Amino acid sequence: MTLRDLLSLLAIALTFVAFLPYIAQILRNRTRPHAFSWIVWGATTGLVFFAQLSEGGGAGAWPIGVSGAITLAVAALAVWKRTDLSITRTDWLFLIGALSALPLWFWTADALSAVIVLTIVDLLGFGPTLRKAYAFPHEEDAGFFALFAVRNGLAIGALERLNLATLLFPAATGAACLALIALVFFRRRLARAMVSREATETPTLARATAEDLTEICTLLRAADLPTDDVSLTAPQEFILARRAGGIVGVVGVELYGATALLRSACVIKPASRAGLGARLCEAAEAQARAAGASNIYLLTTTAAAYFSRRGYQPVDRASAPAAVANSPQFRDLCPASAVLMMRVL
Repeated sequence: MTLRDLLSLLAIALTFVAFLPYIAQILRNRTRPHAFSWIVWGATTGLVFFAQLSEGGGAGAWPIGVSGAITLAVAALAVWKRTDLSITRTDWLFLIGALSALPLWFWTADALSAVIVLTIVDLLGFGPTLRKAYAFPHEEDAGFFALFAVRNGLAIGALERLNLATLLFPAATGAACLALIALVFFRRRLARAMVSREATETPTLARATAEDLTEICTLLRAADLPTDDVSLTAPQEFILARRAGGIVGVVGVELYGATALLRSACVIKPASRAGLGARLCEAAEAQARAAGASNIYLLTTTAAAYFSRRGYQPVDRASAPAAVANSPQFRDLCPASAVLMMRVL
């Protein structure tokens, strides 16, 4: 076994180390990947693998190939679990951009032209992640991207022929991972400084308005909570927690007369240790009580223990009142594995 073979095997091992916990989170319904994005990433990575092989990448190409295969497997898993199947115009543009590399490669007989297109498409795909990391640095796993940066370095070391066609994609995406890690740590440091300055400032609670809708959805997506049905019209109401730096928590309640549904409870990590989640839940419960509800329900995949401490009890999903059972949260958005809980108000 040559040194390049060893580096390639180490890079492949790191690929599995990075992906397996993420796949486990999907299987446990704790992560809801955007299926179409993973299809695009799988297509770009797979095509780069074949381009690297054609340009003599040898053993160094295989980590990229394995990564492409696992990426497509994640996409298939996301479709099977029906996590997030939405498709935007931008998603289609990314897929068309990726697939355009094939005829370009055929017409020019030059793998480099295809690799350039695929690298650009993949880097553009980092845009939403960079925006999320800037707004919510504590919601990104820097270790995940660090593994891929190291993996790409090992893959480059394993390449049997170094040229722009074999080097560009792993070098550019590895650099993007390092840039994202730097952004995450910079924003976390800034957030810690802001929390220190705001330590004496108690967040204020207020009812959300139409101007808050975009920020609410951004916060919920960062916490892997569904947003497809979020609105500020009856029966939904949202309560926000604000500090000088902006929104630090949110909770929603759907009012159905004698019953209510607690939903979309989320607090950013720097504020989560100050009892803010409990304050938000109490405000939502008080809102439901004031509207005439005598009991309140919720669905959760990860926080059953927390809500048990707040007096909620697990109940059979078949016992849900018709209004709750017909809500988009119960009917479509929360997985069948979500626990239904109820509390008497």
